[in-house]
Amino acid sequence: MRYAISLHLDYASHPQAEVNSLFRQIREDLIQAGFHPDGRLFTIALPESEACRLARTIVEDAARSTGLGDAYGYVKEFYGFNFERATNLLLPPVGDIGVVDMEELPDMECIDLKPPTETT
Repeated sequence: MRYAISLHLDYASHPQAEVNSLFRQIREDLIQAGFHPDGRLFTIALPESEACRLARTIVEDAARSTGLGDAYGYVKEFYGFNFERATNLLLPPVGDIGVVDMEELPDMECIDLKPPTETT
């Protein structure tokens, strides 16, 4: 199971240089701990409790190591969720996706996009 951590820092209430520094440290530490980054989202193959504990520890340690003190004063949103249950809103609803037999589309031409295989 992939578990995701979503992190948004509070750029409106703090100097941008401080928040940028904190985010860079958090991102680096999350990646080093095994999280895979995708923007402000980080995923890892761990159970929920372990992933959340690890993420909290990393955020708290990063704030201390950058000299900012309490990490949660810089955090605007910090969520964890089962990534496998996430809905990608860039895709059409599942009910709108279907399979059509090519015979049902007589005016359509099918192109094979696989590379040719060499025969010896």
